[in-house]
Amino acid sequence: DNLSDYVARRRGGGGAAMRDLEDFLRDDPLPADSMIQALVTLYLSDLFEHRRLHGDLHPGNIILERRDERDDWPSFVMWVVDYGSEVTPTEEQAKVVRGL
Repeated sequence: DNLSDYVARRRGGGGAAMRDLEDFLRDDPLPADSMIQALVTLYLSDLFEHRRLHGDLHPGNIILERRDERDDWPSFVMWVVDYGSEVTPTEEQAKVVRGL
């Protein structure tokens, strides 16, 4: 089983509740600005708050789930998985990025 299978079972769905990023976008496009904002927020939060970076970030490690239309939450939930390859920047490296 993978994470998609687990979530599908938890939600009671018969098929996969989530798909990888490329399939998701091809079949059901989301506003690019919302996804970019979510990824940049994750990246900067990981760098400055947690002092780590995903070492193998690619579309297969990004899982999106469309949510019901409501004004009080985003139209999708994003999970980034497979942090097995993690980079820990030094304080000097983080300082250089802060200065950009």
